[in-house]
Amino acid sequence: MFELTQCRARETRSWDIDWKPKHLSASFRGRDLFAPVAAMLARGDPPPGQPRHDGADRRADWPDDLCEIGRRCCHPARG
Repeated sequence: MFELTQCRARETRSWDIDWKPKHLSASFRGRDLFAPVAAMLARGDPPPGQPRHDGADRRADWPDDLCEIGRRCCHPARG
C-alpha cells in the first residue's frame, strides 16, 4: 500500500518508528502501536523514530497498480 503512495506522490517522507508501548499485543498492533503513533502525528508531534532514505524499500519489480498486485497474489505462476 505504501509503495503505491510513494510511486504516485511528488514527495514523500517516512520514518522507522522506534517507539514501543509498554504492552504490545501480537494481534492488535493497530490499537497498540499504529493508533498511538497516528494520534501523535495528528497532534502535530514529530514522528517517534528515525527518518528513512527515500526509496529505501522501493523495488523496481513491484507493480504500480492494485489490479496487477491482486493478479500476482492470486495467480503467482502468471506474474
